[in-house]
Amino acid sequence: FPPQAAQVKKDDGPGEADNDGGNAEKDENEKEDNAAPRQRRSRRET
Repeated sequence: FPPQAAQVKKDDGPGEADNDGGNAEKDENEKEDNAAPRQRRSRRET
């Protein structure tokens, strides 16, 4: 879980709430991060 948490923080950017997004790439990452915990994990593993 620590690597996953780091990735989520990186996607969100400093001081931004989850799914806030500042650009298209960030928004796309956050959509996947918020979809479901299982989907989120498999996306990172593969």
